[in-house]
Amino acid sequence: MINIFNEENFALIMPYINQEKAYEMIKAETDLVSALSKLNVDDADRAFKNNLYQPRSFQAFMKGRNILPDVGQYLNNEIIHVLTNKLTFTTPKSQQIKIDSAKAAKFIRKLFKLSYIPETKSVMMYNYALGFWNTDTLVLERFIYEMVQSTLGIKWSSNLQDLILKEVDKKLPIVSQADLNTKGFPFKNATLDYKTNEITSHSPSFFSTISSEVMYDPDASCPIFMNALDKWFTDANTKLFVQEWFGYCLSGSFKSNAFLLVYSSGGEGKSTFFDILSKLVTPINCSAASLSNLNSEFGLEPIVGKKVNISTESGSSAFNTSKLKAITAGEKITVNRKNRSEVDMILTAKLIFLLNELPQLTDRSVGFSRRLLILPFLNTIPIEKRDKNLPQKLNDELSGILNWALEGLKRLHKNQYKFTISAEMKKMHNAYLGKKDIMTYFVECRLDVDESMTHRIRAKDMINTFKIWGLSKNINITQLSSPKVFWREFDRVLSSKNMHYSKDKSGGTGVIKGLKYK
Repeated sequence: MINIFNEENFALIMPYINQEKAYEMIKAETDLVSALSKLNVDDADRAFKNNLYQPRSFQAFMKGRNILPDVGQYLNNEIIHVLTNKLTFTTPKSQQIKIDSAKAAKFIRKLFKLSYIPETKSVMMYNYALGFWNTDTLVLERFIYEMVQSTLGIKWSSNLQDLILKEVDKKLPIVSQADLNTKGFPFKNATLDYKTNEITSHSPSFFSTISSEVMYDPDASCPIFMNALDKWFTDANTKLFVQEWFGYCLSGSFKSNAFLLVYSSGGEGKSTFFDILSKLVTPINCSAASLSNLNSEFGLEPIVGKKVNISTESGSSAFNTSKLKAITAGEKITVNRKNRSEVDMILTAKLIFLLNELPQLTDRSVGFSRRLLILPFLNTIPIEKRDKNLPQKLNDELSGILNWALEGLKRLHKNQYKFTISAEMKKMHNAYLGKKDIMTYFVECRLDVDESMTHRIRAKDMINTFKIWGLSKNINITQLSSPKVFWREFDRVLSSKNMHYSKDKSGGTGVIKGLKYK
């Protein structure tokens, strides 16, 4: 309904226009209806329902049709005339034409689907073409420029723009940040409804600020991917599991309450395999926070707003499981952000860690073991049989792979979010949990009960002995090196072994009785 001369701005703005509202607004103006009467009814409908608001595009649309050659220019003039009457006023003294910011704001609110997020004090606008909400104000700013400068012929300024934007904000519906990305996940042409796990039409009611670039095609297949899947995994149940896991990553559910460790020695193709998952959700919706960084000061910040976290781990360090448990359960967690206030939120990302060595265990609780899934990725593909062009071939099958993943999600949902676990997966899971944790290993290697209670070990020396022992065994004990964590784990292990000791003070120094070094 405005003249947009800049092609870049035209392409940027048009996906956000509410087509029905725009058409209703045109039909409501008698001057424009009169101008449209010079076209036949079908041409008029198509002209305005197909985004042809750019003068150049409108002229091209009319070319070769049996209409007057000056209708396009006449129509543009009428658009300017109507908007000038509706959105501007003339100052009494100087007779200058100025824009009425309140009326301009009302016009914008009709033409776009907008909402306000109080927590971030930001405006969202809905992309009708792709089905997601955008929190970037660039589209609105470009629209205001084209409306003010190109259509109304009024000089644009940043102050004028800010004035209009402030008026827009005053009457917007409010949406809580907690409601974002909880109802659906848009693909290029359709949306996955989290409530039903079915594909449906785009809708602003899903309040998704992220989306996938993958096209949904219910008839698409993926023969190359299925052939590669047979090479990566020979076990039928393992193939069912990865199908369900891909589906789970697309969903908005936390009912499986799980995270995934992927174990391999290298050369099996796990990076290629999980790169497919990244592309299914679109790479911008993926993070790569490592296990060890989850508990650092700003370690959770990269995961905010992401669909999947896929991290390639370089070591076997022990890790704290408290935040991991909260994320996998879909519980609120405090996120500390650089140069911004901390915030309590639910992190929606499903967690995947690719490893060549399983990390040291510090948690053997039922809660942790229930959440832990281990996928053995052990079928090494000989170098001469590796297809260097496989990633590109799989890119061409993403629509088919999406159907495969959605099938896995439906099966997972039917099974009440209980994954299909293969015998090989169970074996590795049990073997891993059966390994001695670091503190248990240290106690068994270095300590004995001193029934005579005559030995004295300084508390500080015990920690130093632990650190030296870790170095000698080439074990990364970083996660247990702080005194608070060390003594908590130390007490846990000794209590489980009925190794009783006392910790007193002698001359202001902590001293341990009841234990001795081996």
